Amino acid sequence: MGPIQHATNNGVLGAPPDFPLEDCRALPVTHTEVDGVPCVLSFWMPDAEDLALLNAGKAVVLAVQGRTHAPLSVGVEA
Repeated sequence: MGPIQHATNNGVLGAPPDFPLEDCRALPVTHTEVDGVPCVLSFWMPDAEDLALLNAGKAVVLAVQGRTHAPLSVGVEA
């Protein structure tokens, strides 16, 4: 699964300071508001292998480096 460009993208997030660039590519994002709350959206597209695993009942895994992360949601574009 990988990030994709989306028609709403209006920004790019780069690697954090002191993070190896080869381990972190630029991420196209959309800066917006949801219910008056600032949000950053990124769009991800599963490949054929991901789709096969999802259709077989496997779950989507979200990994965030560190000990915690900000409130977030994962969904499918309608």
